[in-house]
Amino acid sequence: MRTARAAVVLWTALLVCAAVIPADRVPLPADSDLWAHGIGYGLHAFLTCLAVREGRPGIRAAVVAVGAAIALGAATEVLQGFVPGRQPSLADVLADAIGGLVGAATGWSVIGRREDP
Repeated sequence: MRTARAAVVLWTALLVCAAVIPADRVPLPADSDLWAHGIGYGLHAFLTCLAVREGRPGIRAAVVAVGAAIALGAATEVLQGFVPGRQPSLADVLADAIGGLVGAATGWSVIGRREDP
């Protein structure tokens, strides 16, 4: 449990750091931005789902994980408005949300639906 929480904190820090890198220093190939968002925030939701599962049925952990991924995605998009060469994007937030849903669903399946009432 403690390891999962530490992983969430570290992955969150990495996502925030990646969001504030100036555009000319982003090491992504063209047209891969939405995939990177989906994968990054999907992993965030997966880790969050595992970290918050104690005391919560699987579906509640998954809902918390999706909410956290969307909130973090929206916050990092706002931050990008202050970074040279970066602009906030609703498409990125949508990719974060979709990745969060997939990651949380995967986390829920790992936790096991049997925990749900």
